Amino acid sequence: MDTDREETLSYLRRRAAKVGVLLCACFLILTWRLWNLQVSRGASLTAQAGGEGIRTLPLPAPRGEILDSSGVVLARDSASWEATLSYTAKPLHTAEVNRIADILGIPAGSIEAAAQKLRSGLPFVPVVLAANLTPAQSTILKQDAWELPGVNLVVQPERIYPGLPNDPNPGNQLAANILGFVRAGTQPGTVVGAAGIEGSYNSRKIAPGLTIGLAGTDGQEIVQINRSSQPIGVLAVRPPVAGDNVVLTINAKDQAVLQRALSDQLAALRTRTFGSDGGPFPQAYGGAAVVIDVRTGQILADASEPTFSPGAFATAAQAPPGSAAQQAFSRQYAAWLAEPGRPFVDHSLSDTAPPGSTFKPITAIAALQGGFITPLQHLPCPASISLGNGYFLHNWIPVFDGYLDLTQAIAFSCDTYFYAVGAKTGITAIDRVATEFGLGQPTGQTDLLGEENPGTLSSPATAMRLAHAAWTPAFTMQTAIGQGFSAFNSVEMADYVAALANGGTLWRPYFVSEVTSGAGKVLWRQQPSVRRRIPLSPAIVQAIRTAMAAVTQNHPSWAAYGPVDTFGTAYWPFYQFTNETAQYLGHAITVAGKTGTAQLGNGVVPDGWFISFAPANNPQIAVVVYTQHSNEGFVGGAPVVREFYDYYFGLDRAMWKAGKAAQIIPPAVQMYFGQNSQLPPWFGPSPMAKAGGATGTKALPAGSGTAAGGASPSSRGRTSTVAAAPGGTGGTPGSTTQAARSATSTTGTAASSRGSVGATAPTSGSTTQAARSGTAAGGSATSRQSRASTIPATPSGGTAPARATPVRGVSSTTSGAKPAG
Repeated sequence: MDTDREETLSYLRRRAAKVGVLLCACFLILTWRLWNLQVSRGASLTAQAGGEGIRTLPLPAPRGEILDSSGVVLARDSASWEATLSYTAKPLHTAEVNRIADILGIPAGSIEAAAQKLRSGLPFVPVVLAANLTPAQSTILKQDAWELPGVNLVVQPERIYPGLPNDPNPGNQLAANILGFVRAGTQPGTVVGAAGIEGSYNSRKIAPGLTIGLAGTDGQEIVQINRSSQPIGVLAVRPPVAGDNVVLTINAKDQAVLQRALSDQLAALRTRTFGSDGGPFPQAYGGAAVVIDVRTGQILADASEPTFSPGAFATAAQAPPGSAAQQAFSRQYAAWLAEPGRPFVDHSLSDTAPPGSTFKPITAIAALQGGFITPLQHLPCPASISLGNGYFLHNWIPVFDGYLDLTQAIAFSCDTYFYAVGAKTGITAIDRVATEFGLGQPTGQTDLLGEENPGTLSSPATAMRLAHAAWTPAFTMQTAIGQGFSAFNSVEMADYVAALANGGTLWRPYFVSEVTSGAGKVLWRQQPSVRRRIPLSPAIVQAIRTAMAAVTQNHPSWAAYGPVDTFGTAYWPFYQFTNETAQYLGHAITVAGKTGTAQLGNGVVPDGWFISFAPANNPQIAVVVYTQHSNEGFVGGAPVVREFYDYYFGLDRAMWKAGKAAQIIPPAVQMYFGQNSQLPPWFGPSPMAKAGGATGTKALPAGSGTAAGGASPSSRGRTSTVAAAPGGTGGTPGSTTQAARSATSTTGTAASSRGSVGATAPTSGSTTQAARSGTAAGGSATSRQSRASTIPATPSGGTAPARATPVRGVSSTTSGAKPAG
């Protein structure tokens, strides 16, 4: 029994020893294995693990669309293929690098730089090798992707600006000053809004708990990848949410016609002569034109020239750094910066200039309300007015010494009439009325944030602030004709004219109608908003309408009032317009308008204004055109307005259908129709008429020149009898001479300087100032107003250039003769 027990114990001991040896062996094997994995092969296995497993990829959200009021898409995202390089443990060999470079058409060095960036930076953030791949590149890359470690084909949204079919504005520049542009986002290949509607409505809190905007919400894709960093399966997807759509009040066709007409007219100003009205005017670099609905304050078109291509910014922002696309954009960007017309400035909101004679309706209203004049009262219109001590204020046309009523004074734009009326009325009343019409104040528009440079209203406080000058009667008289310290922007002027037209309702102008979701649900709608109800009697409203309508008409009965023309200062650009609308549209349309000349100092070619509304007896829209260094509004702006009204009311198409094509078809109309009678199907009816067809400016009678769109005839430079001016100035009584346009100072030296954005960009983040300065009438004090703005050092990456640099001069002309008003 004991023997059996000992044998059992001995067996158990042997078994335990074997198990112990086995456990020791296992422990030693595990220890060796751990050492091998963690120490001996740790570095290589860590690198290998970095190229395997799970990866989270961003899915950029498409930006919302920007549409015009009729549904035309002005900005949208389009699918674009990109080639990216991701981290992989398996390095690219020279043959593979060359193969990728050959497919994508990029330098081999950029691929090697991307690989180095992945190794030294964030290995899980892909680097874009090339964007906007062609279909052929995409197909080849798909076929060869498995042989090219780390190379992936990715779909990205691309921001494009399609414009209109047959868009006459080259380079997809339609409404660029309104649309703005984008810059590079935080994720490779993405963009964010930087200026214009793209910037103001990128992401915007409209109300508590309500944020809307073009920028959507990015999604994510979780994928499983192999050792070559190629996806082998999708584990989860959080889809992106597209941005909201922004619907503008702008009509794309109206915008195209207005923009092209303004661009063509500026080009003509720089290269052509305009009879005795002068020219060419080589510094007529830029300008603005605004169309506003006088019943709501909606901006229907807003042109700023020169302009730029928003799509160029989007292409550069989404292109890889140093790519050919970015290099091409850098060259284009430098060229834009070098343009004297400053394409990145929204001239309609940022440029301010003295209103000139377009301000005279304000003076007239103040005088009528104060009982200083009546509409039918005849007051003198001498060649000059004495200020005493040998100083005189001269009329722009020093050939008349008769008496005019209010309608004739505005139609002829008699300065001396308004000098005297302004002196009687006083600056307090004039400024009160101007303020009621919103002049010298922000317009209240909130759709283009940071774009507006509010105007300045000439007043005693303004004179002291800008020139440290005490107010004098000469200042009041200068203010009465729109000179002095007043300077307004084009949208501000359009709002003022709309209030004149509609009888005293000052609207808050706006550019955005509504914001909708991708599914079409209205998220927010902007309603017309009244800024102020101006107390105007029906008699005053009718008096101003009648007077402004006379500006574009001929009045043979006025011949009895002296040796002066019987037609208003803008008659020739609107030659036969009323008669032709009656004949071809079945109802006569008369345009109410006012020319204006913004004096900027001796030796500086004035800026020109033309303000208008139509129909004069039942106003629907107002059109304002501002042109730099164009000498006067008759030459610079009135032809643009005529061309737009021809289109807007359908007169051009009605005449074309009737076989009455013009001798000269303006390019803004010719771009659509050429010399053919067939209308392109996309054009459709005009806003006001169902007729189709086209024409341009009309042939004039022999000896009268060519109307707007051709060589402009002169309504100035007549040979007339000169009346002796008080104090012995002026021509010899009874002699003949041509109307002069001197800007000679009689009370001091006038000067005005304009700042401008330099041709080369300063260091990123630095600021430049564009000063507005001038010398006050009757003195030598210099007034200044400026605003700083940031300009990027380089366009790559999309940093926004300054767009709202105020550079127009505060008028400080003295009491010299004023150009045609």
